[in-house]
Amino acid sequence: MGALTVPLTASAVALLTLYLLGAAKGPALAAVAVTVMAYAAFAAAVQNRTLQVAPGSTDMAGAGSGSAFNAGIAAGSLLGAV
Repeated sequence: MGALTVPLTASAVALLTLYLLGAAKGPALAAVAVTVMAYAAFAAAVQNRTLQVAPGSTDMAGAGSGSAFNAGIAAGSLLGAV
């Protein structure tokens, strides 16, 4: 479970840092970099956990997880365009 909590915690700390120190260029750049790395690590951790708990075919579980991420990206783009 630590593989999921570490990226989420890192992302939360980086976003809080960005909120508090966003006007300073250096800390803002570092916070954005940590956020991006945390999101990438979270996606890999979710995929790993999905394959661990898949009741049957890991192929279908992997496809479902990937589809869910793509649907989330599409929904975010749609909401951002409104």
